[in-house]
Amino acid sequence: SPAQVRKIEERFEAIESAIGRGENAVDQDFAFHCEIADATGNPQFRRFLEYLGRFIIPRQTVWGSATPDVSRNHLRTFQQEHAQILDAIRSGAVTQARAAMQRHLLNSRKRYQQIAAKLGVE
Repeated sequence: SPAQVRKIEERFEAIESAIGRGENAVDQDFAFHCEIADATGNPQFRRFLEYLGRFIIPRQTVWGSATPDVSRNHLRTFQQEHAQILDAIRSGAVTQARAAMQRHLLNSRKRYQQIAAKLGVE
């Protein structure tokens, strides 16, 4: 619905603001994903996210270990992916939104596996 899209847009903008302040935007990122989960109309998505909690966003565990350039690059990259998800949602393109979210989740996993490997974390 238009109201749900507005809420998702607000969460997206909150991430932008947090990044602009030099924060890791974990809470804002989690809220963005929760808002999308709510918009699906399937309460199981939100329950699953809440069960996993903010630990589903791995950058909170590597933020202090990554160099500032790596951190900024990752923040820009994931926010570009969020923009693709949001654009698809805005246009009502369900298949594209789903694909954009899947890409984002897979790419996020790969990014954090790379960072963990560089830091010697298994």
